[in-house]
Amino acid sequence: MKQICFLLIAFLFIQKGSAQSNVYREGIPHKIKIDNKENITLNKGILYSVTDTSVILISEEEYHRFKSNLDIEKKIVIPVNQIDYLIVWKKNRFGRVLTLSTGIGATVGAIAGYADGADGPGYVSFNENEKALLGGIGGAFFGALAGCFIGSTHVRIHINKNKEKFISKKDFLARRSALKTF
Repeated sequence: MKQICFLLIAFLFIQKGSAQSNVYREGIPHKIKIDNKENITLNKGILYSVTDTSVILISEEEYHRFKSNLDIEKKIVIPVNQIDYLIVWKKNRFGRVLTLSTGIGATVGAIAGYADGADGPGYVSFNENEKALLGGIGGAFFGALAGCFIGSTHVRIHINKNKEKFISKKDFLARRSALKTF
């Protein structure tokens, strides 16, 4: 019993690592928020492209046009000398990770509860099915809690209007852009 619970808990941590490693797979657009402290303006959008001197953003509507092989009409070009920092995250990542971790937590909890077996006679006793239900509910709760932390992560890149810092992070950003130019 203890070995099964240990293996199931180990599986939950393996799932956490795989959820983090798949943060930047292709097919799902990456959103970006750029802070221009001089203008006190936040620019948000889908990361379209990265050049040596600028970041190009598009809106979600334009991204759907891009995926349909239509011309993009509106691009937002932000030069490096206006960027203090960038925040990059994957669109809809929170919901996907939350759903996955809740399901895995519920499954692990239900299996662990069922594997524990029935209690002996006493003041409070549960059979296998009741333990599986309680374990599933508890596992779903803790899985959802873990999913909230995993799904809310993002990458913050400090540029400080420095072109050399930007160029050092250019490949990182280019791999996450909608227009693959590398």
